[in-house]
Amino acid sequence: KEQFNARLIKKIDDEVFMSRLATKFTLTNAESLGTPSLDSNATNATWGSELTVGANDTGLTYGKRELTPHPLSAYATVSKKLIRSSSIDIVGHVTDRLGYALSIPAEIAFLNGSGANQPLGLFTVHANAVSTAQDFTSASSSKVMSAFTDLIETQYKLKGPYWRNSSWLINRFHHKDIRNMLDANGNPVWMPAGLGSVLNAVAYDTLLTRPVYMSEYAPVSTEYGSSVQTASITGSTGAITGRVACFGDFSNYWIANALDLEIVRLQELKALTNQDLFVARVETDGAPVLSEAFAFCRLKGY
Repeated sequence: KEQFNARLIKKIDDEVFMSRLATKFTLTNAESLGTPSLDSNATNATWGSELTVGANDTGLTYGKRELTPHPLSAYATVSKKLIRSSSIDIVGHVTDRLGYALSIPAEIAFLNGSGANQPLGLFTVHANAVSTAQDFTSASSSKVMSAFTDLIETQYKLKGPYWRNSSWLINRFHHKDIRNMLDANGNPVWMPAGLGSVLNAVAYDTLLTRPVYMSEYAPVSTEYGSSVQTASITGSTGAITGRVACFGDFSNYWIANALDLEIVRLQELKALTNQDLFVARVETDGAPVLSEAFAFCRLKGY
């Protein structure tokens, strides 16, 4: 005789951050989201006399950014008998798991995507992504983050007004590197939450006074991966660029959704095999829209 425990044993779910931190738009009757952009500002005015005027300004230029949602889908077949007789809510659990199955590749693309039929990743080096001028490259050839000053230099790549809304996003492996860093007085650079006003009075972890998020899908160096990103570590197979930590105002990463998560249960299609079919879909795109709102710590040698 067996007593059945109505709990499911499963691995921990990875956290995803980008959809929560980014600015999101929902498309209703359009195929894409177009937004005008100020590509370059007007040239500074010049001093003169009452009867003169400065030179004709040619520096003020405008452009356009466009986001075109792309489909992302998954499906699962489930036994009708299992749905009927299980002691747990199978329908609810399958729905939850399919939603999670879509959230992970979306997060990977928001961070590392190529921009070809998928979002353009925040860490991706691309003409339409964050400029490499926003990178601070470490002087050390080490493939781990080892210098506290590198983080300071990265933070100061951003203009002050961005700081109040900025956060750090770092892979777990390089997050560990930072936790092992000490400042000149032997104190840890990383401040865990809830240690009181002397160190960190806020209820979240901080790095140089700003929130820090630990992502499984932010890029890693070859110290922890291989010559390219590996799916087993970051879920991406994109080339390593050396960008391993991002500091920025993530509201300047935009996500456009034409179809929010939709899960359809089809009860007849698999009737001959006594199964129900669950189909999950989203249509989404994303890209960083303001280069100067982000800065990266880049390890040397990539």
